[in-house]
Amino acid sequence: MRYVFLSLAAHLLFVAPAAAAEVARPLPPTPMLSEVVRLGGLKARIVSGRITFSATRLGNMNNAAKGEKREERVSIRIAAESLAADYEMSTADEEFRLQVTGPGEFHVRRLAKGDSGPLPAGFHQRADEPMSLTLGTPPDERVYRAPSLWHLFLMEPEACRAHLAPLLQSLDPKWNLAGTSGQVEAALREAAAEGNLPDPQRWAALVEQLGDERYSRRAAADRELRAMGRVVFTYLQGLDRDRLDAEQHYRVRRIVMALAANMNNDLPPEIARWLAGDPVVWLALLSRDDESTRRLAAERLEALLGEPISFDPAADPATRAEQIEQLRQEVQGR
Repeated sequence: MRYVFLSLAAHLLFVAPAAAAEVARPLPPTPMLSEVVRLGGLKARIVSGRITFSATRLGNMNNAAKGEKREERVSIRIAAESLAADYEMSTADEEFRLQVTGPGEFHVRRLAKGDSGPLPAGFHQRADEPMSLTLGTPPDERVYRAPSLWHLFLMEPEACRAHLAPLLQSLDPKWNLAGTSGQVEAALREAAAEGNLPDPQRWAALVEQLGDERYSRRAAADRELRAMGRVVFTYLQGLDRDRLDAEQHYRVRRIVMALAANMNNDLPPEIARWLAGDPVVWLALLSRDDESTRRLAAERLEALLGEPISFDPAADPATRAEQIEQLRQEVQGR
């Protein structure tokens, strides 16, 4: 079981150190895109920390508008098995572009016109790859990569709240990504303090039981995994199917399909339950200003790794930074 969660750590690529707290300029209104979203022409959801797109109607759309303060253009092509969208907005000092190339693949960019525009920012999500947030331009460009949106917010909260949240807000005005990430972190701390954390060993045992020779045992494991819901979804998705027998493979696939069909936007308690079994998440929380949070994170990281770690929650910031970097290399090397 440890391999599954630690393999996620290996996908968290090197990130540049975060700069001091930044305040990004709010994104200008995007009325044409907002109307498309309102009418259901493009619907975004966050599932397992990744953004997925769908539409409530099929068809094509091409439109453009030019006003005193902005120019807009939108193109959407929706068929039974494909979805593509391209939106551009231009003002006097910046450009914004959203390109959706598939249900789970998109790119969004914000570029400055001249020196008075906002800090250039881009976000990219491709299937089966870490997502990335890019800020600035070479040679001062900073790139942050992580396997999910929530990992990214936990790893780099200042950069994400200042720059990523405004970029993605146009996809759904009801989203409050910065607020949700704060709730997720609070739920993680509460779960760690109460000892109310997921049991990956139990999940592995149930998957093993799915291949039991007795039907009653296979059925019981199937029911228990389904009842766990969201918390076990990503674990089942990440299983190496080559290590499963035919019965296990069949049942895991059916459970994942059933859970996916009933999932809506990620909710903080469910996100926290999912992330609580990931060492990378607790490694991120070792950097928090609050010493009690650092202590909880260190305890949980030791439990997941199954051995003591070299980290002093009460040490000075420079010492803690060195210890965290050493732990990061150890976790990624497992």
